[in-house]
Amino acid sequence: MVILTLRNTFGAMVDSVQYSGIQFYQFAPSIVIRRAGTNVVINFSGMLQSATNVTGPYQDVSGATNSYQLAPPGLVGRKFFRTRYL
Repeated sequence: MVILTLRNTFGAMVDSVQYSGIQFYQFAPSIVIRRAGTNVVINFSGMLQSATNVTGPYQDVSGATNSYQLAPPGLVGRKFFRTRYL
């Protein structure tokens, strides 16, 4: 974390900053995509997102749980997936 500026509301002698409620994530979200017969299975952590273009826009996949499966009707056209922090 890099602090570039201080909000100086207490005069010119302010030389420190204090924060509370900061949360640091230990692990980055992960994703593994594999084929299982004619289906595609996506194992992931975090929130699964999909798009029809690699540059997005990405939208949350509503109701997606780990081992999310796509059957052939859901695979029409290109689909791109990624995960994000919850």
